[in-house]
Amino acid sequence: MNRIRFFALLLALCAMLSLCACSSEEEKSTTEPNTLVTEPTAEVGESGELIYEGANSKCLFENESCSFTLQKAEIDSLSDYCWDVTLVNSSSSAQVFTVENVFVNDFAFDPVWAVKVPAGSTVDESIIWTAPQMEALGITQITRVDLTLRVNDPTTGKEFANATLTNYPSGKSAYLPKTRNPQTTDVVLLDNADYTVIITGHDNEHRWGYALELYLYNKTGKTVTLTAKNVLVSGCDCDPQWSYTLPGGKQGFSEMIWFEEQLAEAGEITGVSFDLQIADENGNPLTTGSYVYVP
Repeated sequence: MNRIRFFALLLALCAMLSLCACSSEEEKSTTEPNTLVTEPTAEVGESGELIYEGANSKCLFENESCSFTLQKAEIDSLSDYCWDVTLVNSSSSAQVFTVENVFVNDFAFDPVWAVKVPAGSTVDESIIWTAPQMEALGITQITRVDLTLRVNDPTTGKEFANATLTNYPSGKSAYLPKTRNPQTTDVVLLDNADYTVIITGHDNEHRWGYALELYLYNKTGKTVTLTAKNVLVSGCDCDPQWSYTLPGGKQGFSEMIWFEEQLAEAGEITGVSFDLQIADENGNPLTTGSYVYVP
């Protein structure tokens, strides 16, 4: 009888273990693909961006297909600002890593960077922001970097990652928002609680023809697009087809460019007039004004 009871208990135990194993497998199979894995210290901002402090061996993004790790941030021997990054392709196809919508200390600052990583490979690369560009922006110490990381298949375009990242290399406490220092030659078109638009100069010898140089600052918390409409150069209709998109709290420099062929009818440039429209992400106008610039 005891032997029968023993075997009965043994069979019951085996059945329980089998059920637990099946349950575990079922739970495992319901895990979403491309689930984001982040460090416990990562924060998530209001717009869903991932926020990190520090710049040593920080995995800024990871999923089942790829990862992007900041190994070190430093000023190199050429006085350029450099990110040493490790790119991991865990998929069975090649991937191209790119960074877009890059802002350094809240200024638009595109390093023009893209790297192709073979399937199943790990690559160490550098993202470089040059010293002359930093100097032109008045940046002496990098305290914040915002960017969108994109990872795609170079052949099919399949998306493996699309993540907005924010990094404070020296911690949040070191970040102090700054704006461009005004210059005596500035022509202020708009400066209120929401936006600043300044013509900082013009270039008669621009490689394409003629350019107005602009400083733009979006002080709101929403992304806007600035557009020039009804543009006249020396009284002639001459549309540069200029627009510039700027996220909330960000600043940027842009050029409104006319090609030499466009300027043939205008002749000597005696003035530029245009309507400046600022619209939200849906194209709804937020403010519009008419301006005249005399070189």
